[in-house]
Amino acid sequence: MTAINQLHTTSWSLIAQCGVTASFYLLLYGTLLRGLFAESYSSHIYSYGVLVPAIASYLAWRKTSELKVVSVVPTLWGCFLLLVAVVLYLIGELLADTFPTRISMVLTLCALTQIIFGTHMLKLLAFPLSYLFLMIPVPYLFVNEIVKWLMFFDAAQAAKIVQLFGVPVFLEENFIHLPNIVLEVADSCSGIASVLALLVLGLAYAYMLPVSPILRLVVVASAVPIAVFANVLRIIITVLLAYNVGTVALDSLFHKAAGVFNFLLSVFLLALIGETLRKKCAKVRRLVNEDAQPVRHEVGLTGWIGTVTSVMILAVAMWMSGILATDAQSAVKAIELETLPSSFDVYAIGPNNWSDRYTDARAEQSITRIYSGPKNIPIELFIGYGANNAGSDRLQSPKLILPAKWGYIWVRSASIEMAEGKQAKANWMLTQRGNDKRLVLYWYQSGERIFGGELEYRLQMLRSRLFNADYGIAVIRIASPVSENESLDSVQQRLQVFVKELYPKLRTTLLIGVSGRRLVW
Repeated sequence: MTAINQLHTTSWSLIAQCGVTASFYLLLYGTLLRGLFAESYSSHIYSYGVLVPAIASYLAWRKTSELKVVSVVPTLWGCFLLLVAVVLYLIGELLADTFPTRISMVLTLCALTQIIFGTHMLKLLAFPLSYLFLMIPVPYLFVNEIVKWLMFFDAAQAAKIVQLFGVPVFLEENFIHLPNIVLEVADSCSGIASVLALLVLGLAYAYMLPVSPILRLVVVASAVPIAVFANVLRIIITVLLAYNVGTVALDSLFHKAAGVFNFLLSVFLLALIGETLRKKCAKVRRLVNEDAQPVRHEVGLTGWIGTVTSVMILAVAMWMSGILATDAQSAVKAIELETLPSSFDVYAIGPNNWSDRYTDARAEQSITRIYSGPKNIPIELFIGYGANNAGSDRLQSPKLILPAKWGYIWVRSASIEMAEGKQAKANWMLTQRGNDKRLVLYWYQSGERIFGGELEYRLQMLRSRLFNADYGIAVIRIASPVSENESLDSVQQRLQVFVKELYPKLRTTLLIGVSGRRLVW
């Protein structure tokens, strides 16, 4: 066989291997990919995610001349990385959490690259492949903490600066009180979208700059303060317009297009820093000979062994994923939340005069009731129950979803005394909308197990899936208004008394299924 015919055969062999593995890859991760892009497209925070694959492809294309002179030497060492990726995928399926499975998706792509094309090719494409991790949304539970910090920080800095212009300002948490209007620096005004998008864009931009790694790191690190500065400037302009022009400023074109202005200003400042460093500190990069002849690919039997092994591993992952999905749908029995008494002790369902009731669309069952107690002070009770808690059906944290235009000021863990002296972990949360405040107490409950943390919630889900437990998980959220002259201690005491009376009835409701069989612990 001539060298040309051998090279031609090798190329077709590589194409066949790529086609086979790509087919099984899409069978395993196709639904996940579709959901990822749908989430990125609809999210105001993670919308940059749809551009990450295009940027990663461009970064890989820039290495075309280097890729031509790297030999293809398949290796079975990539199977170990593939096993790690598959285990991570199954853990995500057990936890009903898309974050581990999405991480697994990129790791699997890296493993298949190493198996089919070899370790040298993987090293050469390490950055473009790693860049794909950035298209995965960070769990909002963690991002939410950054959002709250940005809200308070940006509001505080803007309030200090507008005072220099002679504007009378009173700052209350993330609310800026002006003589003629109260402005709230809400989640959407925190600038988190610009911070994340600029970090993603800045990382690719810094990678392409012909400067030292230290200076590239400087460019990437500057993205955060630049985005924060641009957002504070936007808030300052909005406050000045609201004070001098009135509420009409909030309906102006500037305010509606402020997010675009914020991001474009941030990109300009980042590019200014990068180009300044490039002109003053540019390094000469080693050039690859464009006329270099492609090296011979050593596919052979090892490549097909790696391909078959990869396909088998992916097929096993699909099979186990199907088993987990079937177990999740059949493990848990239903309950009847409506059996919870409408009145007990001094509490009874009062007039329907509570606005903005709390709901969770993901709950399989839920009830929201407004009880009246001593002095006719309303207490809102929400119970959301999920039997499977898988994927998009997982109950959401009360810290992450709030009624329209409400935001939380702080969340604090606490130990609450239930009936019969039972102590349990829960969370206090102070929420606010304009001048209205509500104190919220919430916890998670599975049978008689009570836990307040998100991590404990996930571990309980994992426990239920592993041992086929026949009980689900409930979120209990209790809220009461904080009047103008009322202390938080007084409201906490009111809710604690309510919990002591509620818990025996709640426990009975959650432990009795529709079949009337008490769960055994």
